[in-house]
Amino acid sequence: GGTSAGALYGMTAAYCDFDKDKIDFYSRDSANSKLTTNDFTIPLISFMSGKKMSNYLIKMMGETYLEDFWVGSYCVSTNYSNATSRVHDRGLAWKQIEASIAIPGIYPPVVIDNQLHVDGGVVDNLPIETMYNYPVRHIIAISLTQLKSRPVDFDETPSAAAMLWDKITGKKKFRLPGITSILVNSLTLNSRQKQEMTKSGVAIYLEMELKGIGMMDDSRWKEIVQKGHDQMKAILESLPKEERFWQPLEKKSLE
Repeated sequence: GGTSAGALYGMTAAYCDFDKDKIDFYSRDSANSKLTTNDFTIPLISFMSGKKMSNYLIKMMGETYLEDFWVGSYCVSTNYSNATSRVHDRGLAWKQIEASIAIPGIYPPVVIDNQLHVDGGVVDNLPIETMYNYPVRHIIAISLTQLKSRPVDFDETPSAAAMLWDKITGKKKFRLPGITSILVNSLTLNSRQKQEMTKSGVAIYLEMELKGIGMMDDSRWKEIVQKGHDQMKAILESLPKEERFWQPLEKKSLE
């Protein structure tokens, strides 16, 4: 199960039956297709038209429905029309994923059942509670949105000119998130509070450290995959033996 980026990559992994070579292929191919660039439109409801992403999802998944996946899968969007969360576990896979990743202001809303849907992160950025409805004994939750505080080391927000000069000179005096990150993080503030409350009910919880990598910086997918591998490996190795549910416990001798 996943929301937003978790829906995009989680559902792709499930669609590929968790075949690493297939997942790597789509990660590389989508990055080379530059789905998040040169897709601007007249900004009446969003900065991007979303056509490049939509067309790629259709090319990848075609007429596959979520209920066709061998592993039960779902993604979450926000039903803008009635201000509630929507769990998608049936229907055209590409359409449900498109709804889950429709970041307000960045991508246009997606119409499903005559109602508008936007990014699920607005109401539930890490859909742990939804997983309780499935026959799953151990939940592994991976968050791309860190809950820790990130203070800045300046007193006033710099002007656009100052920030541009900072980039040109390479001084890196002003470390500010991009407009996309600000939009998404602002929209998910309430969702992050829910995440803090629900994370205690999972077997393994990981907040990935992705400092320095932008939200739309998909060209660095290999680096992101490696970071995820290394950080998860470190967590697994730090768990005491009695909590390693994927390994059989050593049988005590009867002697």
